[in-house]
Amino acid sequence: MKLNLISTGIILSTLLSFSCSDDEVQINPTEGLTKIAEGVATSANTKVEIWADEDLFVGYNVLYAKLSDATTGDAIDESLVQFTPMMSMVSGMKHSAPVDNPKSEQAIHSLFPGAVNFIMPSGTDIGSWTLKVKVQNQIRNVEDFVELDLNVVTPEKTRMNSFATEDGMKYFVSYHFMVKPKVGVNDFEVMIHTKESMESFPAVPDFTITMEPEMPSMGHGSPNNVSPTHTNNGHYVGKVNFTMTGDWRIHLNLSRGELAKELYFDLDI
Repeated sequence: MKLNLISTGIILSTLLSFSCSDDEVQINPTEGLTKIAEGVATSANTKVEIWADEDLFVGYNVLYAKLSDATTGDAIDESLVQFTPMMSMVSGMKHSAPVDNPKSEQAIHSLFPGAVNFIMPSGTDIGSWTLKVKVQNQIRNVEDFVELDLNVVTPEKTRMNSFATEDGMKYFVSYHFMVKPKVGVNDFEVMIHTKESMESFPAVPDFTITMEPEMPSMGHGSPNNVSPTHTNNGHYVGKVNFTMTGDWRIHLNLSRGELAKELYFDLDI
């Protein structure tokens, strides 16, 4: 699956930090990001670093792969990059999670952005997550991978909801803001996936979503909202208007044929 990049400018703004000198502009692509894990894909002689906007949580996490030559440290800006998350449960069962793999084999300022929608936390009484990162050494024409240990926590406020239907289907609904939400109109994404098997979580493109923000403590909503509609790969894009700081609840009504489901997400602005 491929990452839905709503605006190249928005993604770039989250990746770049500039410091000026007399001669050139220096770019630190990981400024403001959190390093999650690192390892070396030995056969490809590639060091793999995984960065994120924050510590990993249950829900939709944008991940950035930073690749470099394991010997020289030089950045590798052209490579196949594929993510395969895997949860090994204490019961002995294993399952994956929905993934948006990097859209291009060309890095954006030395980072390959993708995403994983983690569907449960890790823990000693639950299980552990790993992330297999497949890379390709273009010079040697060698594909290799590194497997990294991850820690995924349950966020204070839910960022992903799941529900099952009478016919045995299970759906995972998560949300994401391209930039930190603020007072005013914000770009807003909803991602919907289903479980096909323990290793397959395909995107669902044919839901209809109506959205209504509410401020429970104040007893009002907001105008000028745009309900999310499908763009591609299970991403539904709209706009939500927060008229003031405080606690907000985003109500979503989902419909797909005869299926109808109401759910909400709480957040603070």
